[in-house]
Amino acid sequence: MATEDHAENDIPLKVLQIFKDEKARPKVIRTYDVNVGWLAEQRSPVLTWLVVDEFIESGKTSVDLKWRSKKHQVSLLDLRPRNGPVPRAVRGEPRVVPPQR
Repeated sequence: MATEDHAENDIPLKVLQIFKDEKARPKVIRTYDVNVGWLAEQRSPVLTWLVVDEFIESGKTSVDLKWRSKKHQVSLLDLRPRNGPVPRAVRGEPRVVPPQR
């Protein structure tokens, strides 16, 4: 099962929940690229965290998955958003000001 540190070969927990089976090994049948549209995926990899990262890095944003007779469409950006929240300073913390010359 996927953990907080996400082992590269784990299937994302959200995907297992979509297929309602912790033993699901869903394969990617199509990918969506914003510049091209939907493309058939020749190699049909199982959607692991490693594959999610690989697809996001290559500009893919969604996938069509198939496991047994079930098919689902999943947003890769919902699984692993590109940018997390920007950390902000706590109010009242002193700000570092460069010395005046």
